[in-house]
Amino acid sequence: METIDDETVDAAMGFMEKAVKADKPFFIWWNATRMHFRTHVKPELQGTTGISTYADGMVEHDTHVGLLLKKVDDLGIKDNTIVFYSTDNGPHMNSWPDAGLTPFRGEKNTNWEGAYRVPAWCAGRVK
Repeated sequence: METIDDETVDAAMGFMEKAVKADKPFFIWWNATRMHFRTHVKPELQGTTGISTYADGMVEHDTHVGLLLKKVDDLGIKDNTIVFYSTDNGPHMNSWPDAGLTPFRGEKNTNWEGAYRVPAWCAGRVK
């Protein structure tokens, strides 16, 4: 699974190009394999940060998101495109002191609020 994110980013960018060329609206829901407690980083990016494999994986993820956003810019559709960034679930409790879910009860794989509070970001606003 070292290159699956590369492959899905390429597919998403190709889909964007095709839709823009056909002057059609489009929806892309891109799901990366990053970031998980244990992560695999392709050999050429291992050691990039000098911190850890996890940090190297974060750099790789940031690069993929950057490629998708750059494609939106390059296609000239930035002002007519909504980009929403989020994650799939709350954290595991295996990080000190509480995986960052305080003050919420629960964690990933529970039905408590700590399982579902996730970061989200949307650029700009819809008029």
